[in-house]
Amino acid sequence: MGIRKTLVIMGPGGVGKSPLDALFKDGVIRLDPYRLRPNGPRGQGDKLYAPPELHDDLKGVLAKLGCQLRRIPDKKETIEWFPKSKVLFFTVRGVWQCLFLGNVQSTNTELAKAEIYTPVLLRLLEYCSNFAEIFGTIEIIVLNPADESLKTMAEPWKELKDATSQNCIKRGDSEDSILKRIQSIDIEAPVWQSLIGKPQVTEYVGWSFAEYCYPKEEEYRFARASLLVQARQRLLLGRPSLGAFLKSEQEILSI
Repeated sequence: MGIRKTLVIMGPGGVGKSPLDALFKDGVIRLDPYRLRPNGPRGQGDKLYAPPELHDDLKGVLAKLGCQLRRIPDKKETIEWFPKSKVLFFTVRGVWQCLFLGNVQSTNTELAKAEIYTPVLLRLLEYCSNFAEIFGTIEIIVLNPADESLKTMAEPWKELKDATSQNCIKRGDSEDSILKRIQSIDIEAPVWQSLIGKPQVTEYVGWSFAEYCYPKEEEYRFARASLLVQARQRLLLGRPSLGAFLKSEQEILSI
C-alpha cells in the first residue's frame, strides 16, 4: 500500500517539535532521523541518538552490498542518498543524521510524520523522484515562536532569533548550541518563508508550546498531557485535517 500522506513539522530549535510526537496516533509512521551527536545523547530519554561511528560503518556495509551512493548537491550541507537500500545520511549544522526508509513503502499504514531539516528535505524532493514518492502527498506545518508571521518578517529575522534564543536558554542548551541554532535561522527562515502561502503549508504564528514548557518529571504527567491537549487544539484550529493524524483528547489525557 505505502504511505498516502506525510506531515512534515518545521520550526527553529527549541520550538517544541519533539514533544508533539506524543500527540500522534500509534499507527502513524515516524520518519524521524537518528542524530549522530558527537557529545552523546540528550539525556536518558533521547531515543533518536546514534553513535557518530554509524556513518562510516554503515557506509562501508552498504558499499559491500553494492548500494551505490548518490551525492545530492547543496552549498551548506552534505547529503548522501543510497537509492537501493533507501538509507539517507545528511548533515545539520555539521552533525550527521541518518534516516532509514527501506521498509516504508511496504507498510499498511497510510499516514506518516517526519521532522527533517528543511533545506535538506527540499533539496531531496527536487533532485530525487524515488525519494519524493516514498512520502506520498506532503503537508507542512511551520511552528513560529515569534509574534510576527514569517511571511512579513525580513532579514536579519530578529524577532525569530530572539524567541528562539529564549526557548533554547530555558531548555538548558549550551551557548555553543544556541549560537548554532540562531545561525541556522539565516539558512532556514528564507526557505520557510518561501513555503508559507502554499495550500499544503500552515504557519502557526506565536507558537507558545516550546520544549522547555513540558514537565519532564514523571509525577507531572497530567500537566504534560494537559499542555499537549492545548497544543492539539491549536494545531486543529489552524488545519482541521490534522485530526486524521492525532490522538483524541481522551487518549492524550490517559497517557
